[in-house]
Amino acid sequence: MTESVMKYGARKGRMSWLRRWIARASAKNICIFPVPGADILRYYQKNMQLNCTIAANPREANVLLVMGEMTEALALNAGVAYQQIPRPRVLVFAGPVQLPYLPEPDVQISLSNGFIDEALPQIRQRLKNQAWSENAEPWVPDFLSEMLEDSGNGGHDHHNHDHDNGGQKDDPHNHNGHNHSEHNHEGHEDHNSETGHNHDHEHNHEGDHEGGGHDHGDMDFMSMVAMTKDLPRPKDGLPMNRSDVHFGPFHPGLPGGLSVFMELDGDTVIEANIENDLTARSLDDLMLLEAKQLPDTLARFNPLMPESYRLLARKALLNASDDKSTTTFSSAELIQLESERIGSHLNWLATFAKTLGNEWLHQESARWHAAHRSEDMAPEKLLAFLEQIRTMPYLKTKLSVGGLIPDKLLHHLSGPAAKATGKLEDARSSNEQYLSLDWAPITNTENNAWGRLLMRLEEIEQSLELINKARRQESKTNDLSFSGSGERTAKLESPRGTLSLHITVENGKVTRVQIETPSKPLAALVPTLTEEEELSDALVQIASLDISPWEIELKGAGGE
Repeated sequence: MTESVMKYGARKGRMSWLRRWIARASAKNICIFPVPGADILRYYQKNMQLNCTIAANPREANVLLVMGEMTEALALNAGVAYQQIPRPRVLVFAGPVQLPYLPEPDVQISLSNGFIDEALPQIRQRLKNQAWSENAEPWVPDFLSEMLEDSGNGGHDHHNHDHDNGGQKDDPHNHNGHNHSEHNHEGHEDHNSETGHNHDHEHNHEGDHEGGGHDHGDMDFMSMVAMTKDLPRPKDGLPMNRSDVHFGPFHPGLPGGLSVFMELDGDTVIEANIENDLTARSLDDLMLLEAKQLPDTLARFNPLMPESYRLLARKALLNASDDKSTTTFSSAELIQLESERIGSHLNWLATFAKTLGNEWLHQESARWHAAHRSEDMAPEKLLAFLEQIRTMPYLKTKLSVGGLIPDKLLHHLSGPAAKATGKLEDARSSNEQYLSLDWAPITNTENNAWGRLLMRLEEIEQSLELINKARRQESKTNDLSFSGSGERTAKLESPRGTLSLHITVENGKVTRVQIETPSKPLAALVPTLTEEEELSDALVQIASLDISPWEIELKGAGGE
């Protein structure tokens, strides 16, 4: 823990007895805004209950929790979120030493299982003892000043509010009120009970006044036909104002790090696309690695599926051997993969429930995910929970409408989204270890969000059965020792679909890497599944795909 006072997190002033009393009271209510998302926080959570609150947006929080290394684009968004948190506020880094666009952290800890339990006492001490400081300063870095200037030049002065922050006007950016072309919906509470999203659209009102010549002094009347004659018409023929919006990259109803750009006609989606540049990373860091270092290095590319990526790299290297026993999975590796599949699906379910606005389902899914991570789970009770979800009639009704994936787009897909349409493709089909356990791919014919939900529930059940069978077997995990040259390929069925890795190794060092991920074709479905959908329904369809932002843009070194 850093011993210096909170330079940018404290309020300006001396700590009086009244302020000390207020600080002690507020320190009991820790409200965290997690970056890049609550799904990352859940991954490292083993406790059934957190002794803090997870905020839906920065304005409700007193803690910004930054987890893991991030791209510069994500760090910039984190900097904006930090500025939106009213003081006193605590900046916590779990993992990174320093990031651009953010000040030095007030609390710094390692990113490991149960890290939040280590961080909470330090956060509480900060809020209790350092809520006010005479050394406090406003934090207005250059990039935020430039953003303020840009938004000011764009007009709409009535939306450029100052933050009060306890009598201080050091937070001049109201990004929740910016023009949607500049605004990230990171987690606004909704007045729509189905979605949990607040979308206060700032419309372009130019068409409202064109050609009208309103003379309110003479009280001239203009008909609605004349007022809307120049506005664009969607398929329903109703003229509406168009607006551009961004959801993410820290939206509670979407995977952490995922950002969606939408063009809206009223509350109807005209076009939606995933923004790739926020999480774009280069594979060049893998170049000239010792081959044996590749598995652990590649595992860090996806913070929610490290075991899948680690085992994928191991299999690619072991495929060089003539010993066919090395190309299958050991029982221990199979258990790792299937356990990760269960955890991934439960974590997705917690996020998906937020999108649906079902707090009970969110809390229960998060609780079961923590139980699974702590290995303190009664499988029969988990199965009962899954069955309870299947028997929720309103959920089936809501998710069965729309979300149809066209046949012409199916050939690129794998994983639950593909299997929900009846597609049998699964990389485990050629693995001897799975086949020896009487495994077979499962499918259904519900080509919609409900079918994708059912597929994940069925895969959780199947994974529980596979783990139980694999534990009765003994198999040795092969040591990884490779110093030769050549090209290697491996495929693996991850929770989202088929992962494929192609590498070139020369004299024991990696010289080329190409990765094909399931999330890239899933992201390509977004325009089709959201077109002409109401905003709340469009967000549900996007969330139902389970797109990993860490998989959609891997560049360089022969990567896509």
